[in-house]
Amino acid sequence: MAYENRIAMEETLEGAIAKIFGLNAPSALRRQVEEPAAGTAAPTAAVPETGELIRQARESYDRAIAAQRQGDWAKYGEEIKRLGGILEELKKKGK
Repeated sequence: MAYENRIAMEETLEGAIAKIFGLNAPSALRRQVEEPAAGTAAPTAAVPETGELIRQARESYDRAIAAQRQGDWAKYGEEIKRLGGILEELKKKGK
């Protein structure tokens, strides 16, 4: 995966996203979303947690590839735009 001037090669898209944005390992990110730490509130819908953003990025990427294979370029463009927004949010969290 490449984003701006960063490149990462990992076994999964989630791993590459985590590496590019300087985030924790994807399995730890999934646990943050699925199992909030004791005494903490579950993530709110208004501010997605990092693991949730990575999941959304993966889904958007998968939908974009499916649209590309079907020749649905309007849907492909929508999903790439959505993916770009998610990556920007991840970039903010990585700072």
